[in-house]
Amino acid sequence: MTAPIVSRLKAAAERDELDRELAHGVSPSTSPELARRADVLRRRRVRRRLAAGLENVLDEAVAPPRAQTAAVPVQRDEVLLAHRDLSRLARSLRADPAPPVRAIALVSVLLTDGTGPVFARYPHGTLAEAAFQAAFLAEAG
Repeated sequence: MTAPIVSRLKAAAERDELDRELAHGVSPSTSPELARRADVLRRRRVRRRLAAGLENVLDEAVAPPRAQTAAVPVQRDEVLLAHRDLSRLARSLRADPAPPVRAIALVSVLLTDGTGPVFARYPHGTLAEAAFQAAFLAEAG
């Protein structure tokens, strides 16, 4: 296989880890896989999907509790506390130009990490702080 194909396959296979690295501020230029993942996260379609994911989390927080399902429920009180900044993030993701890749990666991690503050119990305000920081990064460009 050629190097670009290997890089694309690794970027797809290691998506969650690459998103965490980007969310922590590692430069996409550090590796071909990080650069590839950053390019994917910047795509309008991906950003719209992440914005919709944030909106679904917000909707779930105000909806009546569902019957038991395999889906991990959101931490309702924490999501409601972070509502303003999660909404700001969703708007930023839909805007052009794209926000910085670090902000996009932070959203991806929030939505996909079942052990993170959207879905698991953390100290009160942890999600609100993470949402504020991500929204600030997104809007600061």
